[in-house]
Amino acid sequence: MIKTEITMDTKKWDKLKIQIEDLSSVYTTVGLHKDEKYDNGLDVAFVGALNDFGTDRIPSRPWQRGWFDGNIENITEKVKKIIGSMLDGNMTVKEGIEELGFYGATELKQSIVTWKIPPNAPLTILKKGFDDPLIDTGQMRDTINHKEHFNKPFPKGDEDF
Repeated sequence: MIKTEITMDTKKWDKLKIQIEDLSSVYTTVGLHKDEKYDNGLDVAFVGALNDFGTDRIPSRPWQRGWFDGNIENITEKVKKIIGSMLDGNMTVKEGIEELGFYGATELKQSIVTWKIPPNAPLTILKKGFDDPLIDTGQMRDTINHKEHFNKPFPKGDEDF
């Protein structure tokens, strides 16, 4: 009688299961977070929203919504690439979510730099000394960052933003 013994090495599978479980409780927020203030106490995220949506005196310059909506395919490809690297064992969930956050923050900052339409009003150009609609001091651009959140569900409101 011939005896056969099969041994399975499940180390890679076990690691993959942990990676997949970790993905269900992690997210990154990218943009202007509510804890950043200008020297005068004004909330930077509020100023960003005023610029993004506009007011009766400020035209809408959807730098954040426009970037996201215009780059959904690029963002999706980035997410696929990161998840693939995580599932292949070449990247941890922490590394992947940090890379995604860094990517989003970098691209969003560039959106502020390149946004030109509508231009500043002539009086604003005179006051600032240049025509760069979303840059005055640069603080709004420089404040854009990413925050990773681990082991918690995605918020229902803006409590983590």
